[in-house]
Amino acid sequence: MSFNPNREKERVQEILKQNEKYEKQYKNKNLLKKSIQIALEEVDEFEKYYYEFISNISHLVIFKELIQSPIEVNMEKIIKDLRFLMAKNYSKEELEKMPDDVYQQVVQNQKQRADILKKIVKTYLSKER
Repeated sequence: MSFNPNREKERVQEILKQNEKYEKQYKNKNLLKKSIQIALEEVDEFEKYYYEFISNISHLVIFKELIQSPIEVNMEKIIKDLRFLMAKNYSKEELEKMPDDVYQQVVQNQKQRADILKKIVKTYLSKER
């Protein structure tokens, strides 16, 4: 088999195209990891300021007697749920094992998560795109 410059050129172009595809996948995966990390840092920051706020108003009688308990219970759940939403990636196996109603809820949550992570990328990581 003799050397065919056109065939060799096509082969090199195909390799470059494949390499570009892998690079894009890596970059997208890297952006996803970074955006998840930033989202979790935002949850931490929110939690810090929330507890500072609670500390600043903890002397108020009306707060202690009527508001503190329900707010703290609800906020702890909200923060826990936020962390889980931002961090959780579901495998195909996990999704397939879910009952349909749970699956539908997970799909909605993951759409919301994707929207938030896109906004985080746009806000903090747009230079890396």
